[in-house]
Amino acid sequence: MKPYLRRNMLILAVGIGFLLLVAWFGAFVSNVESQKAPTAHVQSKQVGAYTITLQVDPNPPVTTHPATLAFQIVRTGKQQLVTNAHLFISGDMEEMNMQTTQAEAQRQGNGVYSMRLQFSMSGSWLLRVHLEVPGSPAQDTSFEVTVQ
Repeated sequence: MKPYLRRNMLILAVGIGFLLLVAWFGAFVSNVESQKAPTAHVQSKQVGAYTITLQVDPNPPVTTHPATLAFQIVRTGKQQLVTNAHLFISGDMEEMNMQTTQAEAQRQGNGVYSMRLQFSMSGSWLLRVHLEVPGSPAQDTSFEVTVQ
């Protein structure tokens, strides 16, 4: 075999090997990225005199269907369900500068308020919660939800 032909074959083999290595690394990185920690099935936050508990269904939420967000509000000191609150929710995906419009969750009874929210993109979303209870100052908190 002529030396220049052997050299060209070696360069070709190294190039193909490099391309295979880059493709494998890309698949590995995307697999690691897609395995983000799922959203906890139930999350609770202390907000002033209240505890707000969030439950997401389905969990994890997906971009193809709206998710149901159920919030239960309890007056912490008295362990009393709050049935006369107004709860406003908005979603924010800060990495992509995307937001949902703010909407009010509807009373369901037993201190539970729910709404459906369509997430437009997979990733980490911050649900901003604004709580208004008559006779108390308004409170704000947030929950993190991972969408697939």
